[in-house]
Amino acid sequence: MSESHAALPGHPEAKKVKWTLTIEVSLNESEFVNPVFRYRFIDGSKKVTPPVGAAGAWVAITADGALATPVPTAPPAASGKPPSSARQQQTQTAAAVDAHVGAMTEGTHKYFRHEHVVGDVEVTEAFATKLHENPILTLFLGDQSTVGATAVGDHATIAGRNYITFVELDVSPLLGGDLVVEQQWGSEAPAKDRHLPLGVPIVPCHGIRSLVVRVKVEQPILSPSLVKELNPITFSLRKVSNLPGITVQAKPLLQFITPTPHVALHKCCMPTYASFRLPLLPNRVVRTGGILQDTMVVWNYRTTFLSSHFDRVKLRELLSSGAVEVEVHDRDVKLYQKYIDLVKKWESTIGKPIEGAHDPHTNGHAHGNAVAKMDVFHVDEIAKQDIQALFVGAGDGNPHGLASFRLYELITMSSAQHLQSPSGSNKPFAQLAFTADVVQRKRRKPPKEGSDEEINLSQLEKLVRQPGAYLNCLTALSIDVTLQHALKDDKTHGAFSRMVVVMPYNDVATLQCISKAIETVNSQTLPGAPLRSYQLTAAQKQACDLGELNLITGFQVIDANFRMIFLEGLATSGMTTPAALHCI
Repeated sequence: MSESHAALPGHPEAKKVKWTLTIEVSLNESEFVNPVFRYRFIDGSKKVTPPVGAAGAWVAITADGALATPVPTAPPAASGKPPSSARQQQTQTAAAVDAHVGAMTEGTHKYFRHEHVVGDVEVTEAFATKLHENPILTLFLGDQSTVGATAVGDHATIAGRNYITFVELDVSPLLGGDLVVEQQWGSEAPAKDRHLPLGVPIVPCHGIRSLVVRVKVEQPILSPSLVKELNPITFSLRKVSNLPGITVQAKPLLQFITPTPHVALHKCCMPTYASFRLPLLPNRVVRTGGILQDTMVVWNYRTTFLSSHFDRVKLRELLSSGAVEVEVHDRDVKLYQKYIDLVKKWESTIGKPIEGAHDPHTNGHAHGNAVAKMDVFHVDEIAKQDIQALFVGAGDGNPHGLASFRLYELITMSSAQHLQSPSGSNKPFAQLAFTADVVQRKRRKPPKEGSDEEINLSQLEKLVRQPGAYLNCLTALSIDVTLQHALKDDKTHGAFSRMVVVMPYNDVATLQCISKAIETVNSQTLPGAPLRSYQLTAAQKQACDLGELNLITGFQVIDANFRMIFLEGLATSGMTTPAALHCI
């Protein structure tokens, strides 16, 4: 999503889709001067919103989503005498709007809505592939002042103007047929958004009362033929139940689990999130939003992959004999200092020259060789990579839980062709629900004994760094998996095939029948050669490996009762002879 996607004109599978990004926010105005949101949208466009609440760009709304004020009528002119100028009339109208909004929101919080509409985006397979590989829409919150708008919740004074905090929205469920993806963060939920889990930004920003980010399309973005070809598979990380807090034994430590065992985690740790990576696409890290620790944490987080873009053999191997492992992180240490250090790095990078790039605005004149400099959007891409790196290694430095899911049922159902959805049906082929126990895991890379990271820790900080008692508390993670169409068989079979024949030891007739078939094939390829003792040359061995030499090779295993004969050869030529034997 970091580049514009040039769709192929007139592509037969493409659909033109209207996309709408909606930001609804309520801020503590005393914490900001001119707060803005900055992002790069799905079409590659770079956007910075006007300051929150700016007339014309932000619409005042109520907590239930309705407009806070109708279009006001102009104040009546005194004695039929018009205002002295159009500017004066505009000023009077704006004052009337402010007075009306102030009256309606008196005693309540102000909510504002901003919309960014992109029409006629052509969704081709190439466009869908970009979303499959990187579906995260990242919004950075910035402000024109560093005073009162801090990078972390303790009001540190070394805050970044452009990187107060960030939120992320996974738009990949649109590939699976969803029409809306939305997520909510803050300390309170407006009435209309109470159906959404209330998340907390990974980097706390107490100035955000409520923030909802929503991406909406008017129709499914993939055509039916593309859905069948790309075959989306959607994972829904629903909830984790019976989540433990910290455990203490000594009475002096009871203060740390009062009033709940999770209060210490609220104080010292980031909010609870789950994450996983598919081995087939390791560069894409799926991470839910963070929610404050509790006995049950509900994310209802959906993410979609395009199964056709995975190697078919490796996908079947993963589903049949592998497992999808999901990490539950409820005790990751807060990123106070790490994020502040990153903010310093990002802020200092803005304006630095880009290696090998020249400023296009010089237009080849006297300063035509001027080096282009990094703007904030260039640095945003660096920030996204740094943020991802923090979470890729989260299990290295923090204890966590691990749940493993075996998805072999998708293979079983795909093999039963009669279970496939009828042609033209919009119903997904498979919708499965899974629940797995969460097992505690220690830090993969604990710091060395006596290191600075551990030596000055308080008793509370040591407690939250202990693995959670997930098994004792019967902690369980629930997910759903939806597959749009049955998985295709591998039509590109290998050049070779194998046959295994098991027969009684004294079944001489069958043994002679098989031996005759082998000799028939091999004698045609190596006429006159003593087959029982012939050694292949290096060139012949290479030809065998490349499937250019039609030979049957093998071995047998014998015991007192049975023979087990293994045969290997070219699938479409040599091996057809023993496969056609009536004696087997």
